[in-house]
Amino acid sequence: MTFLGMILAATLSFGQLFVQEGIGQELMSSPGVLALSGAKMPGALLPGFLGAGKKAICYRFSFNLSSHTEKRGVLAYDQFDNTVGEATIYSKAWNYSNIGFTAIGYKMGGKGLAMGFYPRYDLTYDYDRIERSDAYTVLREKHDKNRGKIYETFLSFGSRIKGPFYGGIRLSYLMGSLREEYYYMALPDTEQQYTHNYDMSGFTASLNLLYKREYLASSFLFSLPAKLKGDLERMYPLEMAAHFCLKPPAKLPTAIFFSYTYAAWGSIDTAYTGGEEYHDSHRFSLAFQHLLLDRTPLRVGASITKSYVRQDFWYPSFSFGIGYILRNGMKLEFGTSFTPLNYYLYDGDTRYNVRESVINMSFGISGMI
Repeated sequence: MTFLGMILAATLSFGQLFVQEGIGQELMSSPGVLALSGAKMPGALLPGFLGAGKKAICYRFSFNLSSHTEKRGVLAYDQFDNTVGEATIYSKAWNYSNIGFTAIGYKMGGKGLAMGFYPRYDLTYDYDRIERSDAYTVLREKHDKNRGKIYETFLSFGSRIKGPFYGGIRLSYLMGSLREEYYYMALPDTEQQYTHNYDMSGFTASLNLLYKREYLASSFLFSLPAKLKGDLERMYPLEMAAHFCLKPPAKLPTAIFFSYTYAAWGSIDTAYTGGEEYHDSHRFSLAFQHLLLDRTPLRVGASITKSYVRQDFWYPSFSFGIGYILRNGMKLEFGTSFTPLNYYLYDGDTRYNVRESVINMSFGISGMI
């Protein structure tokens, strides 16, 4: 997985996409909450919703599976230096799983609180390079491998302000670890190898304002930057997100979701990025939900994101979700998303055509008591 490819592996919690760092990893690590596959706006992460609705205990648990593939190719030439196609020189796949979004809340009729945790950033990163001679002898070999996650544990409070207006605050503690493995070999006698382990933690907070009517809900979320300290220091940006949900006043039980997320990655000092210059990121998402036979919500969505790692690079993502509502109100949910990437990577004088794809699946249970 290249650094561009790191950003892509995302944690999908049935319509909530918590995306990571680097473009393959960027998909894994961008934090924002999206109505990507059409799930309802999550009350625990958008705490204004905790002040809306009747008195109840709410819960949600989910489990995630992810698959990431990468192929790297170079142009192939014949004996007359004519381009004859592309040769795949590197191919790899990763599969991994983790606990998804987990939360429990209590609505008290006009007020509410919730607590929970989820993997906010995935720090997974792989880069492999093997250079061979014309006789296929290995001349140089380089392997970078990172493993780790940043988890967010949060406490949310929400309350009705007046009429259709609600507000809330989310207090968060971020904690995680990172393991770096590095290996380099070059003929005739150069070899380097090391392994580092890092722990880090920090605090952040978010403010949420909500407007909610029978057919329309709109939400604005403002999240403060987070600075993680410890064996390694990392900085995550200020974020602003706007979410809209429209339920047309018609017989068809259909809902339309739209969201926009802005992340100020460009304001982060290169001292926290390993010397990399980041760029502000934007994400637009659109989703639709239709309730079949009053018990089966069907959801489809798509988003387009401007990468913070590569300037002026946009990538799409597509999602699908389906659920089933039991007679006791419990909801069984399944969601999946697919994100393709295609870009050029330069390593010395060699230009690689890189194709990556990330598939995320989430299995969830939610309900009210």
